[in-house]
Amino acid sequence: MRLSLALAVVVVLLSVWCVHLVAAQGFQLCTFTDPTTSKKYDLTNLAKLYTSKASATDPDSSGWKYYNSPCQPVRGEPRCVSSDASTAMCQQDAKDVFAVGVLSKGTVGPLANGGEGFMVSFTAVNTRGSKVSYICDAKAGEGKIKWTYIPPSGSPQPYIWEFEWRTSYACPTGGGGGGGGGGGSSDSGGLAGGWIFIICLVSVTFVYFVGGLVLQKFYFKREGLEIIPNSQFWLALPGLVKRMCGRGYQQI
Repeated sequence: MRLSLALAVVVVLLSVWCVHLVAAQGFQLCTFTDPTTSKKYDLTNLAKLYTSKASATDPDSSGWKYYNSPCQPVRGEPRCVSSDASTAMCQQDAKDVFAVGVLSKGTVGPLANGGEGFMVSFTAVNTRGSKVSYICDAKAGEGKIKWTYIPPSGSPQPYIWEFEWRTSYACPTGGGGGGGGGGGSSDSGGLAGGWIFIICLVSVTFVYFVGGLVLQKFYFKREGLEIIPNSQFWLALPGLVKRMCGRGYQQI
C-alpha cells in the first residue's frame, strides 16, 4: 500500500510540475534582441516572481496607482482583469479601474535612449495606452515599476502613460551583451508550450504504466492482465466508450 501511495504521489507531483512548466511557457513580450547591438534580453525569471502578484507604483497626484506583472496579465488584482483578462498594465483607485495596456496590443523594441534593456509599448485601447521601459540596473535586484509620465487631463488623445522598471533582470543575457544581472536564458527560443505538454503527457503516462507494472508484478505478485495498473478500468474502457457513442448516435 505504501508503494502504491508513493507511485501516486510521484505521478501527481510530476503532473503539477508539468502544469507549472506549461504555464511558464505562456509568458508574452518577455524577450528582445537588439538589432543594432545583438544584445539579448529575457525577463522570464522576473516574470516567474509575479505569477501571483503585481508590482505597484506609488500613487500619482490624482491618487491613481498602476500595476504590472511582467510578460503576463496583471496578477493578484482581480479588479484589473475583471473587464479584460489580458490586461497587462492597470490603472486603478478606490472607485475606478482602467486597462492602460493589453497583451494583444503589445510590442517590444529598444529603449528610447539606446540604453541596456527594452521597452514594451501597448497601443491604446479606448484612448488609453502605455509604454514600459525595463532598464538594466545590475544593483537594483528585482526592482519595481514606477511612473515617469502621466498625461495631463485635456491633452490630445490617445493618452499614453510612461513607466520604467529598473532591475537586474533587464540586463543582457547573451549575444553581444556583457555580463547581465538576473536575466533568464540567453536562448529566447526554447520548446513551444505544445511540445512541453506532449513531453509531460508522455512522461506521466510512462511513469504511471511502467511504475504500476513493476509494482503489480514484483510487489503484489500478480500475473497476466492483472499486472496492468487499474486493469478493471482499462479493460472496461472500450465497452464504456462504445456504449456512450451508441447513446449519442441514438439521440441524433
